[in-house]
Amino acid sequence: MPRNAERFHTNTLTCPIGTVRDVSETGFRLSSRKKFALKKGETHSIQVRTGSKRITMAVRVQWVRRVCWLPAAYEAGFQIIDPRPGVGQALRQIGQFGFASPDQQQASTEPSGRQSGSRQNAESKGFPNAFIQMEDLYAVLKVDRSATASDIKSAYRRLARLYHPDHNTEDNATEVFAHIAKAYSVLGDPKRRVWYDKMLNDELAA
Repeated sequence: MPRNAERFHTNTLTCPIGTVRDVSETGFRLSSRKKFALKKGETHSIQVRTGSKRITMAVRVQWVRRVCWLPAAYEAGFQIIDPRPGVGQALRQIGQFGFASPDQQQASTEPSGRQSGSRQNAESKGFPNAFIQMEDLYAVLKVDRSATASDIKSAYRRLARLYHPDHNTEDNATEVFAHIAKAYSVLGDPKRRVWYDKMLNDELAA
């Protein structure tokens, strides 16, 4: 069944059982070289992560299929059934921008090592937790937060040349290059940068 929300294609999100190919507020699609040990209708707790952020949510398996024979490739579709408000919105933001507002979750959105009472209560009841840590995109591009637009552009070009898959043969070059491009897509856009800076300073609840 089609999802009732806009999908965002991505190759920078992962989870323990595969790579996220597209994501929306209501669900997402995974792919893997290994056959999924999943059945339609099952419910699971799945963690999606990118960089230093992660979201753990309750999902239902909508479909599982083999999409390629040589080499073998498998895909599975998931519907989000997590009742906590903000989980789908946070997932959409990560798919669209590579980060999410720390105010999106009802559960804790605090850095590792600190837990709010709501998060502790959720964990004590056996519910899956969900939290997001704001990623420092300035650190990704190795520039200060006070960097000028020219500084950011120069830093992006330097890192892009260094990690471009055509010139870098390291196993994670493609992933790092995509991460750098995602950071520049935000910081290199004046309006997005202002919005991101406000979220980074907890001045904006998206």
